[in-house]
Amino acid sequence: MSKSVLNKKKSLKGNVTKIKDKVKDKLNGAEIQLYSKKCEQFSEDLSKIFDNILSNCEDEETDKFIEEQLSIQEDIDEIWLSINSQLIKPNNDTMSQHSNGENVKLPKLSLPSFNGNIQDWLSFSDLLKASVHNNENLTGSMKLQYLKGLLTGDASRVIQSITISDANYLTAWTLLEDRFSNKRDQVFAHLKRFMSIPALQSDSASSVLNLIDTTYECVRPLQTLGYEVEQFAEVIVVYMLLQKLYASSKLWFEREFNKSKEIPSLKELLDFLKNYARTSQSSRTPTNLERNVYSKNTSLVISNVKNSKPKCAFCNNDNHAIYKCEEFLKLSVDDKILFLKQKSLCFNCFKGHNARIRNSKGNCKKCFKRHNTLIYFDQGRNATSCGTTSVNIWDEVNLEPSQQVSNHSSLNPAANNTFQMFPNNDPSFGSPLLLGERSSYNDSEKCALLSTATLLISNSEGESLPVKAILDSGACCNLISENLVGLLGVERLKTDAVISCLNGDSVRVKTQLKTDISNLTGDYIRKIDFLVLPKITGITPQKCLDISDLNLPPNITLADPHFHKPGKNDLLLGNEYFCEFLRPGQCRVPNSQLILQNSVFGFLASGRLNVTGGQRSRVIQCKLIANLEDLHKDITKFWELEKIEKPIKSVEEEKCEKHFLRTYSRNSEGRYIVQLPLKKDPECLDESKTSALGSLNSLWRHLSKNPELLSLYRDFMQDYEALDHMELVTDNNEPSTSYYLPHHGVFKPDKTSTKLRVVFNASALRSNGLSLNDIQMNGGLTQEDLLFLLCFDFASISLFFLLTSVKCTE
Repeated sequence: MSKSVLNKKKSLKGNVTKIKDKVKDKLNGAEIQLYSKKCEQFSEDLSKIFDNILSNCEDEETDKFIEEQLSIQEDIDEIWLSINSQLIKPNNDTMSQHSNGENVKLPKLSLPSFNGNIQDWLSFSDLLKASVHNNENLTGSMKLQYLKGLLTGDASRVIQSITISDANYLTAWTLLEDRFSNKRDQVFAHLKRFMSIPALQSDSASSVLNLIDTTYECVRPLQTLGYEVEQFAEVIVVYMLLQKLYASSKLWFEREFNKSKEIPSLKELLDFLKNYARTSQSSRTPTNLERNVYSKNTSLVISNVKNSKPKCAFCNNDNHAIYKCEEFLKLSVDDKILFLKQKSLCFNCFKGHNARIRNSKGNCKKCFKRHNTLIYFDQGRNATSCGTTSVNIWDEVNLEPSQQVSNHSSLNPAANNTFQMFPNNDPSFGSPLLLGERSSYNDSEKCALLSTATLLISNSEGESLPVKAILDSGACCNLISENLVGLLGVERLKTDAVISCLNGDSVRVKTQLKTDISNLTGDYIRKIDFLVLPKITGITPQKCLDISDLNLPPNITLADPHFHKPGKNDLLLGNEYFCEFLRPGQCRVPNSQLILQNSVFGFLASGRLNVTGGQRSRVIQCKLIANLEDLHKDITKFWELEKIEKPIKSVEEEKCEKHFLRTYSRNSEGRYIVQLPLKKDPECLDESKTSALGSLNSLWRHLSKNPELLSLYRDFMQDYEALDHMELVTDNNEPSTSYYLPHHGVFKPDKTSTKLRVVFNASALRSNGLSLNDIQMNGGLTQEDLLFLLCFDFASISLFFLLTSVKCTE
């Protein structure tokens, strides 16, 4: 490398350092212009000087010069920043002088950054063109500096290698436009975002407004790009947007547009959603928000109240209400209840509205229940006079969830003398049971039920598969088995969670996934996160349960029609959505401990039942996760994993072993005598003496510079001769086929035992590209495996391979 190039580098570095110190002070216009030109010249000189240096330097010096070049370039960039920061302030002062005397102080306009997201390119490029690209007061270098400062991520890497200069700005801008100005990619990106909008999980005003905002964010850029949402394309957008709405919002939409058979425009739909969100936000009460949004018996209340005189629902007389009707009062309690049910009237105020939204707050004056005193059912009188009379007073439709709980709670004083009622007035249900009645069955023949349901779960293609799930209010997470995940094919995400079970046991979870579940009717859908486990539970129940004597209500749908049969559970739904699954309505099957609770999946079966044949299972399902594999299998599997398998020999290794067994012998001293396992004729090797002599001369020159190494090498050669491993060649007649092995030393002065190891190189190539090793078969490794090497060192063999002789003919 020439000295003049290094001097130029040194001079450039000094000039950059001087100007870097000067630009820290306040500069005038002439100085700014002067230093700007010098920075451009510095960048050009830096590139030329280091291109010359890197092309002529040694390989080990390359990294050092690259670091030095980057350091100088950083100093030049700092000079640019200092100059530009002082240049902006005078421009702002000039603009303020020509502001036509307006005293309004506008906030500072800051340009947005761009990280490579193609959806943001359109707005970024428009702002940059207006403020920087089309600004004639800025030089190309200044524009490029601004541009680099606004780019991050993938976008910054596009022009990372471009140095700052006036000529390079247009090049950088062209590269960015080529990368991100693809109209097709921009349109598809906005369409992809619109199609990935999740469906609403509620009809709250905030979720509807968020859906409107996201739709505008996707549609307006398409219009800017020249793709108007009209005609058939608008129909597709309207359809997709309707699929994102919540069920109640869709119902309002159908009521609004049911008069017309035409498809509404996108503007009409968005205007409707705005009005709906505004109305919902102003009229919603906290109580409404706390209720189950997935209730099937949703009632809509229109706040258009018309004051009128009460009309008797029984005789249609406008002069009196039903509770003053003489004909209605003459009816028995059973007939009154039957009439109220037929007319779908409230059991409290006798008006035509659902009990869940009624405003009447009166209780029965005799039993203090939430029903009218006129339909009070005297339990003691009817039990003695009627014997097995069964009356349906608490229909699940007319019961509030809060009442359902209180009526079944032992903390309610009035609940101790209340009949457990059932849907329909069917005498086949038998006598009513008192709450808390003990079963006459032997507990040893009983089996407790886990609440299970058959539901649908979505796979990777959007199809729904039926699966049996456990509903567990004691679990803090939702679980799915590995077997079911394999069937679904849903993408997994990495996680690191620990599930704590009974008795302090824990299970570590590495993956999770998100998918949709729904009931069989399709009116309930929920996206749920699941943790993936190898196994949820064993077979539940353990034995088939006897339901032959049960009088199950005929008009209900069981969540799991086969709850009494042993089955595999691949899904567990925890407490996160447990209360959301429940619906008003609960009944107890007569003469049993089976309780049916209404839910979005149907009626859940829980309680205790007889085991078929009276054989109770000894396995108690009290753990969510259990490992019941046999200990012997675990130990066997452990040793299979830890076993060191013997390597399989290749064909060439087997040939070498056969060659050794066929040709080896031992002399009188006990030494082994072997033949080389040649696979080609040695005559194919070219002359090797010249190359070996060249290596020897190079070795002598190296040894002459290191006396310590020369002494060790001389000792080695003397030992080699003393052990008869070599002898002086007195005959100058060389055989027709010969091969000279060059040798060299590996010197390690830090070693305590063998500081010098001499290597004979049988892989040295000749003029025809062959070496001695190339014409020999490879016999594989001769060292023992790791287990043998870890054993104690009983003895050491000195010069092990050198004690093995080669047959004289070779």
